[in-house]
Amino acid sequence: MLISTGERFNFELPPTRVVHITNSFERINKQGELEVVLDAPSLTDVNATDLNAFCMFDNLKIPYLLDPEFMYKNIPFSTTLRRWVFNVNTMRYTVEEASRDWEPRDSLVEFPIVNPDYMGKPYCYSYYVQWDFLKMHMALLKYDVCRKEFLQWSEEGTSSMEPIYAPHPHSREEDDGVLLAPVYNEKLDKTELLVWSARNLEVIARYDNPVNVPFTVHGWWFVSNYK
Repeated sequence: MLISTGERFNFELPPTRVVHITNSFERINKQGELEVVLDAPSLTDVNATDLNAFCMFDNLKIPYLLDPEFMYKNIPFSTTLRRWVFNVNTMRYTVEEASRDWEPRDSLVEFPIVNPDYMGKPYCYSYYVQWDFLKMHMALLKYDVCRKEFLQWSEEGTSSMEPIYAPHPHSREEDDGVLLAPVYNEKLDKTELLVWSARNLEVIARYDNPVNVPFTVHGWWFVSNYK
């Protein structure tokens, strides 16, 4: 659907599985044609998995939660970052795939987030949680879709939860801000709140938490009114 007019267009695509959308926006290509761009992490090889045989939310049932190997054996965990470009003038589309240059290559890259000031607009930077199910480890990943480059943050024995993006109140660049997320340290059995530079993923602050925070799903950053 076009944001500007509300007009709807139908495209038929091969099967795939997408849980969360990274971002989407409208643009005019070099031929003057209108395109809708959609970015999202999706299952790497959907044809290798019977999506009707297993519901991904079955892993939340108590018997399966008690089996530490159930999720790894039954849930597809290898994802690819894809860009769909829908041309509403020609009614054709293209699909671009990221190179998956991250390590480990077979990992679940999910929970995308972008600078909220760039939602629904052309952008470059997105951020993700990266699960390594073999080690049950969670790291952070930054992807530059404009330059096709990746940046990772990881600490041994820790698991980062879903980050939220807080832009600098007077920022002039897209990645001028910070990421915030609870990080669980399995060796110390404690949770810290970490703050990273959104530009280079360097840790710039750590805050102790009086209680352990379980693995969370979604969060958000609420901005106060700046004078």
